[in-house]
Order: sequence, then C-alpha cells, then structure tokens
Amino acid sequence: MGGLFTGYAGLMLLDLALGRKKALGEKIRLLNNYLLPKEEGTLVTASCGYRCSMDLAAGASGVLLLLEGIARNDASLWLPLVQTKNWRLF
Repeated sequence: MGGLFTGYAGLMLLDLALGRKKALGEKIRLLNNYLLPKEEGTLVTASCGYRCSMDLAAGASGVLLLLEGIARNDASLWLPLVQTKNWRLF
C-alpha cells in the first residue's frame, strides 16, 4: 500500500517531519514500487494492492501532498487546513 495514512508514504512523512534527508531520498526511489504508470497519469495502489485510490488517506492525493511537502521542506502540507501566510486563527 502506498497511501499516506495506511501505507508507505506515511513512513516518508515521518522522515520529512524528523528531517532525515538521506533516508527520505532512498524512500522516494522505492516509492515506485507502489505506483502504476498509465497514459493518463500515475495511479497509487491501496488496500493491499487490490485497488487504486485517489483519496488523501490511501491514495494519490496524499502522495502528491507529501511530495509537494518534500519539495517545500514542509511536513504540514498534508493537513486539511488553509495554507496561507496571512491567515490567522484569531
């Protein structure tokens, strides 16, 4: 499973949060084991590899947010919150 909450991408999220750049680089390469290339794009396996998913928890949305977080060096991009510098809670 390649998902963010229930799969391999979750291990990558932990490395990103802890700042383990070397381990993260190796895991990015190994992420290809959970991706299925198609003409229209790339699918992410979920549910023990029996189906493909596009949701945040187990599918492509979570993996894409994780990869964007790696590019920006920000482990909080996957959180479903407004991401802006000017936003204040109070």
